Formats: sequence, C-alpha cells, structure tokens
Amino acid sequence: MIVKECKQCKKEKDVSLFYNSKLGKFGVRGECKKCYALRYYKDEKRLKYSRKWRRDNKDKLRPGVLLYRSKNKNKISETSKKWGELHKKERKIWKREWYLTNIDRIKLYNKKYHADPDNRKMIAERKRKYYRNNTEYRLKKRIYGQNYHKRVKNVSDGSVTYIFIKELFNKQKGRCAITDKSLLDGFHIDHIIPISKGGLHISKNIQLLLPTVNLQKKDRLNCIINDFSI
Repeated sequence: MIVKECKQCKKEKDVSLFYNSKLGKFGVRGECKKCYALRYYKDEKRLKYSRKWRRDNKDKLRPGVLLYRSKNKNKISETSKKWGELHKKERKIWKREWYLTNIDRIKLYNKKYHADPDNRKMIAERKRKYYRNNTEYRLKKRIYGQNYHKRVKNVSDGSVTYIFIKELFNKQKGRCAITDKSLLDGFHIDHIIPISKGGLHISKNIQLLLPTVNLQKKDRLNCIINDFSI
C-alpha cells in the first residue's frame, strides 16, 4: 500500500484517495479527493464554466459515462441506494417540485412516446410478459373486477378474496375444473350457478376455468363439475 501526504489537510492517505495526474508524484494529484472537492465547489466561476461545458459537450461525455456505468453497475446501485435511504424526504420534495415545474414538458413527451407505433408494441409486450409471469397480480385483478361489478356486488358476502382464490387454485392443482387442463397461462373466475340464474358471489359457487371454456359455458348450467367447488 502506497501512502502519500495531502498538501491541503496534511494527512497521510492511501494513493487511491487521490485523483490521477501524470505530473504528480506516484501518478496522482497533490491534494486528496476530499480537499479537491471542497476547493472545487467553493469556486463559483469554475462551477459555472464546468456546467456550461457539460451542457455544450454532452455528445463527448456520453460514451465515457456509458462505459463507466457498464463497468461499475454494482457500485453505482449500492451508492444510489445508500443516498436514497439518507435523503428520502428531500427526494420526495425535489420530485414533486420538478414534476410541477415540468408538467407540460412531461405531457408532451408522453404523447409523443405513446404515438409511436413501435413504442406501443413494446409497452403491450411488456404488459403481456408481466401479466403472464405474475400470478398474484392476475388474481388480484380478477378479484377486483369481480367484487366491484354492479351485479356481483349486490350478491356478494365478501368471502371471495385473493387468499380464497389462491387456495382454490392450489386445490384444483392449477387445472381447469371442466377440462382438467393447465391454468398457468391464464384463467377466469366462474360462477357454477350463474348470477343471471340466481347464483351468488360466494365461495361455494366459485370455480376456476380456462378463458375459452368460460366463454363457451356462458350462463349454462350443464357444464357444472361439483368436485372442485367449495
């Protein structure tokens, strides 16, 4: 380990805590990173110049930034997590302020982005992937739709919950109650006795079917299999 004394704070520190310099001893600057940062941020003229230069030379900086990010993904994620935990309240305030000041620009960008057909396809594909890979989300969505449907709400006792559907899915071994085919690609929550025929939205009147089977069944009673009903 090579140690060097900082010219500013007069402390002996490891060479890794100094910025590189071809002219300096051991190939590093005379002052440590901490002292350099303190001096740099006090100089307003220098700050203005560097900010202006960065704005005018984004194309030159971008390849280097991307290369650094690709090499130091874990380091960046760890530091950003630590910083985020320390500045939770400030981040919320900054985000809110930025959103309110740039709301028109955000709306314009969103319109342009969603108007592009390629972006629409990409969004739709992402939604499909998420929907297929997240069974909990599918269950919650179906239960929400069922419980808040006008007709269902009037005949529900609140027993058809996310936990109940999960248990029913396991009881049916992830298979359709009529065809005995896999439900992993999607399923419908079906009423054994349809609501239009006097059925209730209760746990005893629920079975899980394939979407195609449920659409063919409609409001008929001759497709009932009671083995899986609770």
